[in-house]
Amino acid sequence: MSQKKQFQYQNQFIAEKYDRFTATFSAGKKAIYREFAVSHGESLNAYINRLIAEDMSFPEWYREFAERHGETLHVYIKRLIKEDMEKYHFIPEEK
Repeated sequence: MSQKKQFQYQNQFIAEKYDRFTATFSAGKKAIYREFAVSHGESLNAYINRLIAEDMSFPEWYREFAERHGETLHVYIKRLIKEDMEKYHFIPEEK
């Protein structure tokens, strides 16, 4: 199969099996996000897909509870983790 035919076949397969969308980041952020994802064993695409799936898995009342406290769910969770780390004197090692 010629390279052109192979390319056409791949594009057709992707068009049939996947949805595409474009994400826009501030200049230079894509490389930073990709490096972070790769350093944690994922591609940027896999990292974004996982974050969305995890975010959607929270019950809606989690968000409502956090919003009643004037925070987004992620800010609320991050604050709770930080408070626990301080409470138990956990200091992560610097990499």
